[in-house]
Amino acid sequence: MVSVSRPPRSVLVCDSSTFLHEKNRVTTQVEQLHFNYKVSLLLPECSSAPSHLDGVLNGFSSFYLIRNLPIYELLDRDFLQSAVFQGSVYGLSYRTRIDEDNCVALMPDGHLVLSLDKDSFEVLGVEGKPSRFNHRTKSRLVNNDITVDYLCDGSMAPGGRGYQRLHTGLRSRLQMKADFLLSHHPGAGPLCRLSCLATIGASTDLRSAVATLTDLPCPTLLTSDLQPRDSHSVLEWLGAVDAAISW
Repeated sequence: MVSVSRPPRSVLVCDSSTFLHEKNRVTTQVEQLHFNYKVSLLLPECSSAPSHLDGVLNGFSSFYLIRNLPIYELLDRDFLQSAVFQGSVYGLSYRTRIDEDNCVALMPDGHLVLSLDKDSFEVLGVEGKPSRFNHRTKSRLVNNDITVDYLCDGSMAPGGRGYQRLHTGLRSRLQMKADFLLSHHPGAGPLCRLSCLATIGASTDLRSAVATLTDLPCPTLLTSDLQPRDSHSVLEWLGAVDAAISW
C-alpha cells in the first residue's frame, strides 16, 4: 500500500472584483485557464437564476470526450496541420492525477506535455526532466515531464528526427492510451480532424444543473478583519456545498 503524501504545492489567491467592472480581472483569469471543464456558480440569497445566465452558459464551446485514445494520434500529421499549428485546439487526459498517474496535456500554444512515471518514461526513451510534482521518495514513483514544442522546435515537425523518435516510442514501445478531453477556441471553426475521432470519439454537449439550497449556513466575512485562515475556510465551505456535503 502506498502511503498518502502531501499534495502538490498550491497558492490560494482571493480577489474582490465584479464582472460589471470594465477592468475586472476575473474574466481574463478564467479565459486563461484552458483546462476548466466544470464551473460552479453560487448565488446567495437568490431564489432563481437570472434569465441571461442561460445565454452565457450556452456560449461555451462543446468538446469531445475520446475513450482510450492512443496518444500517438496526437502526432497525426493532418491533426497537427489543421489544428495544432493553428493554435485552436487544446486537450487534457481525463480523470488522471498529476502526482500519481501518467498525464497528457495539449496546450493552445502548440506544446504537448507528457507527465510520466519512471517506468513509462524509460520505456518511451525520450529526453525529459524531473516533474515539479515529485514529493515521494520511492524511485518508482518519481515522475518525469516531456515537453514537445511543435511550433518552435524544428526536429518536432512531422518527419523530423525528434518527431519520428517520439511517434515510434508512443506507438511501438509505450503504447499509451488515455481518456482524453479535446476542445477548441470559440470561433475557430469545426473541431479539427483526428483520424480516430469517427470511431472512438463522441461530441459531448455541456450540461448545466440548477439546485436551490435552503437552510444553508453561510460564512460571514468582514473585510476589516480578514485573516489568512478565513479564505481557506471559505474555499472549504464552497467545496462542501458543491459536493453536497453537510457543513
